[in-house]
Amino acid sequence: MADWISWSPKWRIGVEKIDHQHDQLLKMFNELGDALWDGQGKDKIGEMLDFIADYAVRHFADEEAIMLERGYDGYREHKQIHDTFLEEVTARLKRYKLGENSTEFVIKIVNRLGEWTREHIRGNDQKITGSSA
Repeated sequence: MADWISWSPKWRIGVEKIDHQHDQLLKMFNELGDALWDGQGKDKIGEMLDFIADYAVRHFADEEAIMLERGYDGYREHKQIHDTFLEEVTARLKRYKLGENSTEFVIKIVNRLGEWTREHIRGNDQKITGSSA
C-alpha cells in the first residue's frame, strides 16, 4: 500500500482508542488512494468512500463521548466542527453517487478528507488531552 497520507506518532493524543482510530482512518485513505491508482472502478471506490464516511461517524461519536467523560470545556465547539465536516462529506458523497465521479473529483475528495483529518488531529484533537503535535 502506498503512503499517500502518513500517520505520525507525534499526533497521538494519549487516548489509545482514538489514536488507533486516527491511524486506521489514514490507512483507509491510503487504501482509497491505491484503489484510485489501480483504477478499481466507481462501485469499489463508492463502497470505500461510504465505509470511510461511516467510520468517521463512529469515530466522532467515540471522540465526543470521551470529551464528555473528561469534562472537556471545548465540547460544543468541537462537536460543531465534526457536524459541519460530516455535512460536507455527505454532500460530496451524494455528488459522487449522482454521477460526479471522475478521477479528479475523487482525488479532490481524498485530498480534502486527508487534509482536514490531519489538521483536525494536529489541532482540535490535541486540545482534548492537552497534547501538542
